[in-house]
Amino acid sequence: MMHSLILTLGICGFLLAVTQGFATADDVPQTISPYGVGGKRTPRNLKHRGARNVVNITEKARTLIEYMNRTWHDISSWGMTSDYAFWKGKHNVFGQEPISAHAGRFTCDKELLDYSDLDVKLVMCLWYIPQKICSPVGIYVNVTVPQYDDGTFEERRIKLNFNNKNTIVRRTPKTNRKPMIKGLKKFAEVCQFAVNVTFHGSLAYETNNPTNGRHFFSVGVGLLQDKARGLIKTKHNRLHYVIRGWFKRVTFWQSSAHAKQNLPE
Repeated sequence: MMHSLILTLGICGFLLAVTQGFATADDVPQTISPYGVGGKRTPRNLKHRGARNVVNITEKARTLIEYMNRTWHDISSWGMTSDYAFWKGKHNVFGQEPISAHAGRFTCDKELLDYSDLDVKLVMCLWYIPQKICSPVGIYVNVTVPQYDDGTFEERRIKLNFNNKNTIVRRTPKTNRKPMIKGLKKFAEVCQFAVNVTFHGSLAYETNNPTNGRHFFSVGVGLLQDKARGLIKTKHNRLHYVIRGWFKRVTFWQSSAHAKQNLPE
């Protein structure tokens, strides 16, 4: 059976900085924020356990907004996604984009074995990410895994969302019942993987005061750089991050006297 992996909530903070004040979010003191995830200000929330171990873009942005408001006292709302008023209300006159995430190629540090000459009955795949990353948008990664179709297993590309995940498990063929593995042979393979992720876009916020009225401003997500957490600025509106972890594939097959069985048990 698959050995259980001990999950350690990895985490960090994601960043924000403005043209007035800080060069990057590395300079922003870490505090408990009273804001919700974008939108209007909300009552103070308790700090989540293990938050310091997670790479969390939203929390970093929230912390920065709170810090700025200690000086300006007039930030009434903020957001990074397309449903925020800055973009939805057509206040974006200079063409800034909301935050988006683009994942590169999924790569393992070794090649997995070929099972095509076996009478495979079940395949279980697990992706384990010790330091998960939390983003306000999905992080979709293309992976190639065995898929069961019309009585056969074939390698196919599927898309998985790595956002806010420590573990992802997929089994094929899919069934609501407990898989019958009694009498089947198995072998397990593990490799370390890496995926390059680029975050692109802007953070926007609204100010509201009696003197100047209501105005929107925006800053590029590159200002959210946090080198200690692995978030690296490549442009003013771009951040680079690498998701690292382990991939485990367990293959169950029916033993046959005529099948070539040169795989580890």
